[in-house]
Amino acid sequence: MEYTFHITSISSELITKTIHIVFSLDVDEETINGDNIYLMSKSPRAIVPCSFNVDGRNVDMILDNSPSVNTEYNLVVEPNCVLSITEDKLGSLIPYTIIFKSQILDKIQIMSPANYEEADKDMKITWKDEDASPLGTYRLQIATDNMFNNIVFNEFTDHTNEMPEDSVFEMTPGKNFSPRQYFFRVRAESKTDFGQWSPVQTFVIPTEKTVVPNPQPEEKPRPDLPEIKDYTEVEQDKSDKTDTAMSIVSTPERTNINDEVPTSFHIDFTKAVKLDNISVTIKKKVI
Repeated sequence: MEYTFHITSISSELITKTIHIVFSLDVDEETINGDNIYLMSKSPRAIVPCSFNVDGRNVDMILDNSPSVNTEYNLVVEPNCVLSITEDKLGSLIPYTIIFKSQILDKIQIMSPANYEEADKDMKITWKDEDASPLGTYRLQIATDNMFNNIVFNEFTDHTNEMPEDSVFEMTPGKNFSPRQYFFRVRAESKTDFGQWSPVQTFVIPTEKTVVPNPQPEEKPRPDLPEIKDYTEVEQDKSDKTDTAMSIVSTPERTNINDEVPTSFHIDFTKAVKLDNISVTIKKKVI
């Protein structure tokens, strides 16, 4: 027996990331949600995030992110959970196989930067299109997570006017990325179709190193130095006295033939002396 309330057709559209579901009756919009209808990826097995748009008998499932092309998904409808506006229940269904088909088969190999390489805002991302006839138009995405839920760069680039002979293409994001880890991927893309994403790779924008100058010692006021006394004059006086006492340059000749003590002496000094400081002792030397 055929249910009066059933699904009449299911189709998928790659560019709009949409699955179109047509029912035999207008559906109750409150029963169309992610608990009752959902899309499962096979590897890894996980529910694909999406939103819904309901218009009478037509329901569109719009994926949050681009699907993998030419890859099988399972569309699951929980039995007796989806209702029509006349409260007919949608019975048990075998999961539908969904494939987002693409005519672009170009395989992309990331060349640089290497995984976990430190990069800067002037970095170039390069990739090689391994197809025999490279498409020449590509999309580069950069995100802060490997699921690409938070995309910070999403740009299309056209190289058809200047195709490199080695099929190695490049793009400079030119964005001032804040320091952290980023994930990126590239795919061939046209205005009506796109190919499979390259394997995801990652790069790191390092934290800028702050150069701390060596602290200069604080200049402290110098304490008052004690007064320096000039002892040169005192030393000079001592020197003068010493020199005066030892500076006899001539004495009287011995002229007394009778060996008598002379009654006077003549002594020459090198400089003037004070008479108060002179003491003369005469000793007789017996020969």
